[in-house]
Amino acid sequence: MATLIPQDCFTTAYDYTIRFYPRYLTWVQQKLSIINGLGGPATMGPEDKMVVAMNDDTLYAQAFLDLSEGPRVLTIPAYDYTYSALQLDMFGTVLNISGTSCMIMNTGDGGKGGESPGGVKGSNTGSSTPQCVYTLYTEGNTNGGIPEGTIGLLMPYNVTMLIIRVDKYFNNGTYKDVRKEASEFRANLKLQSVDDYTSNPDQGRALILPLVPYYTRSPKMMADEAARLLPGSFIATLQEALLPANTEPAMLNANGDTYANGDTIVSDQDMIDTFNSNYITATELAYPAPANPPVKAQPEFLAEIFRGVQAAHSALVNHWHMSRRTNNWIHFDNIGNWAPSGSTNGSYTYQNYLDRAALNEYIQYGNNSTACYYAHIFVDQNGIPLNGDSTYTITFSNNPVDGSNTAYPQPAYQRFWSITAYTPEAIELVDNQLNKYVVASYTPGLVIDLTGGTDPADGTVTIYVQHQVPTAENTANWLPVPKGPFNLMLRVYGPPQGTTVASPATYVPPPVVRTT
Repeated sequence: MATLIPQDCFTTAYDYTIRFYPRYLTWVQQKLSIINGLGGPATMGPEDKMVVAMNDDTLYAQAFLDLSEGPRVLTIPAYDYTYSALQLDMFGTVLNISGTSCMIMNTGDGGKGGESPGGVKGSNTGSSTPQCVYTLYTEGNTNGGIPEGTIGLLMPYNVTMLIIRVDKYFNNGTYKDVRKEASEFRANLKLQSVDDYTSNPDQGRALILPLVPYYTRSPKMMADEAARLLPGSFIATLQEALLPANTEPAMLNANGDTYANGDTIVSDQDMIDTFNSNYITATELAYPAPANPPVKAQPEFLAEIFRGVQAAHSALVNHWHMSRRTNNWIHFDNIGNWAPSGSTNGSYTYQNYLDRAALNEYIQYGNNSTACYYAHIFVDQNGIPLNGDSTYTITFSNNPVDGSNTAYPQPAYQRFWSITAYTPEAIELVDNQLNKYVVASYTPGLVIDLTGGTDPADGTVTIYVQHQVPTAENTANWLPVPKGPFNLMLRVYGPPQGTTVASPATYVPPPVVRTT
């Protein structure tokens, strides 16, 4: 039996949890999902608990792809307006799949400029784009070839996540309501096997389901509660998820061959093997087999492993909340692309794994920074936790407001910006009588002060964040929140790139100001 040191047991469990935490979430979701089937909710609300920080600013269709038994044919119909397709590995890393010429984002003249988002595939031309049919396959597994008339796309892994977002309003300088067209487009997305496609290309349409409470607990809450209260259960699930049959070895260390921790080089597989060995030995020491004379139990090693899991979970939560920027908003520039900036070989550091774990805990399946800007906030301008017993405003303006010397204009965008309220722990949508979950630049009737100008994107917008309905003329600008704690998330789809004041690296959202 291997010799264990309590501190090593703690440290290995801590690093193991930080590094592989995202796979716990995606493994639970994968087991609860229909594999190789596109689907999405007919409407959106707090009943949808599957994904962390689910949102209502676009229509969604998503699928867990598994190409281990052969290719899948994805059909994207011709469309006049905006959609984007995001492909991720099981740790939330954005995959850039080559050859997707039909799916490259082209936002035309709408919004306030900026380069086309990279890393997200999509189409938005304002004129009809052709139907595109892709055969998704992995190396050495084409099962007879690529069907004629389809575009072959070589995927890096058998199992990936595909998310297609369809904008409800088309940004052509104002906003055109295209919810009907978006719904029809989503319903006509298709994903099917090669045999099914060959026999009937019209099979495999996206399954649009009514919004019902399929699950009472979200995968995020399952992970939180297991890591905090039942670390043995958390470990069992994560070990299952990381088996070679469930997480492809190629996906481990996909962005680099090594992880540097001081002078120690630890690959993903080495860390898995070391942790598993320690865990087996610690369990045997804590629960020795019957013997004569009896062997004294040594539970301290297993206790250190459990403590390492709990400490890691606390660390990733605290890392998120301690990463506030100006006006107390939390923003990360490396979402979906965790390797260090300027890294020559893409190798991760501990900090990159901690970022990855924290981002999956609070913004799961997020776009990278070239496609979407995310900012999250839990406290007001004075650092006091947000609570629906008070009322708040968020004011975007080119001029200083609320006694400030600083102006906080609307973010620049190609598609739109939106703000959503969430529940405090689960990061789920807030239940309200109007089923209103978002205030966006496209919200019908949004009150915009155009004093001194004509462009709505340059106007002053005040959002009323409160539990009770505000005055009638401000209903469009109202974001309902619960009685009690809540948090807010700002998204900007199609942010400009570079070093301008409105780019993701430099943009500063306005403070959340408590008014009562």
